[in-house]
Amino acid sequence: MTYDTNDLSRLLSDLTFVLSEEDVKQEILKYYNGGLLLEVGAGTCKIGIGLSTRTKQSVFLSDIDESALEFGRVLATLTEHMLKGRLNLNFFKDDALRSGFPDNMFSLVISEGVFEHFSESERPKFLAENYRILKKGGTLIVIIPNYSNENTEKHARTPHSYTTSPFEFKLSPVDMMFYLENLKMANVKSYEVANSLLFTVGVKT
Repeated sequence: MTYDTNDLSRLLSDLTFVLSEEDVKQEILKYYNGGLLLEVGAGTCKIGIGLSTRTKQSVFLSDIDESALEFGRVLATLTEHMLKGRLNLNFFKDDALRSGFPDNMFSLVISEGVFEHFSESERPKFLAENYRILKKGGTLIVIIPNYSNENTEKHARTPHSYTTSPFEFKLSPVDMMFYLENLKMANVKSYEVANSLLFTVGVKT
């Protein structure tokens, strides 16, 4: 997947998301108690940038695709222009299956629209890396489409640069809880947000 900084329609759409009081950002912030925050596989970086407008702490945005990070930098600049202030953002090119971040670095690690594209063999590696870089007592949030909702758009047939799988795998709340419980995470739960997304949350013990 490529990200074109000349795509004004997409930039304006994501800027609107960043500046809005949107359900997804509000739900994520319920689990944020300070410290460093990371969005893994950030894509256009709209969620991380949106969160940074609501917290004074550093927000890290990582993706394996340099074009995604460049799109995010442009979106961040537009956001700062609109808000007339600087955001505390850090952009990193990073492989989510072999992350370069150190152990126990982040208080909150989130991903959105990433996990469902990994193959069965890649999923445990992805979560293990998320777990490794999460502080003890920190929260992991994995957001995927809610496939039980018939209104969920299926955009499942295009290749993605961050995974060897070209498809989107339909995962249920039971599937998602199984993956996080296998990491021995506490307070694991999986639930619907905004009618189209499935949030799965766990705390590192």
